[in-house]
Amino acid sequence: MNKGKQLETLVHFATSIGCHVSLVPLQYNDGRVKGKRIGIRATMSIDEYVHNIAHELAHIYLHTGEVDMNDKEKEAQAEGVANLIEGILEKC
Repeated sequence: MNKGKQLETLVHFATSIGCHVSLVPLQYNDGRVKGKRIGIRATMSIDEYVHNIAHELAHIYLHTGEVDMNDKEKEAQAEGVANLIEGILEKC
């Protein structure tokens, strides 16, 4: 699946679970989650959009509610899931 289709698939999936993805002027992060809103830094490549949307979706699934772990552990988990999602999308 090409990167454009991967991006479309991730945004469609996010929408289907009630999340809104938008491009925002973030300075210090590539992406942020607030509730069911995903903000992605507006000045990235399509490859980076795909990765960071997958990363933020992982945070929504893994870290919503009470999670007893530090930020470093959360980031490592979200990064692993994002890499897994990208690998699956590459094979589609």
